Amino acid sequence: MRFVPAIAAIVLVSCPLTGCTGEPADTPAAGRYALMPTALVDDNTTCDALYGASTDGPIVDAVDIVRRFETKPDLSLVTVGELQSTIIALDDVRTRASVSSERLIDRNEVTLRQLLTIQTSRVNATVDTGVFKQAGMDLLGFCAQYLQ
Repeated sequence: MRFVPAIAAIVLVSCPLTGCTGEPADTPAAGRYALMPTALVDDNTTCDALYGASTDGPIVDAVDIVRRFETKPDLSLVTVGELQSTIIALDDVRTRASVSSERLIDRNEVTLRQLLTIQTSRVNATVDTGVFKQAGMDLLGFCAQYLQ
């Protein structure tokens, strides 16, 4: 059952409250994800692509990135490469997803794009990770029936 690890991944976004730490990934994530077909796909395929066969998909990486940002807001635990590759992977899924799941994926990307802008411009800005968390819970609720 992949639903429980997916919930755990979303819940880990609140990890800063427990004092856990993380390390930036050494390799970009884009090469890890299977590319989706070029045509629109059903919600089951979309959710499988987002969460991955072993909860190693791009949405899980997005959760990890946001968790590390919350742990250390100077973004020293997050690389430009992993932000870019995760956004690209989410874009790949989003452009082939149904309209209902497309909107949910897009809402998850907003925070990652903000972090990428901060990381590349080195200009401080406020990032509301609550938006990401709510979008993640909405997406998890949408995908729950397919992740069991």
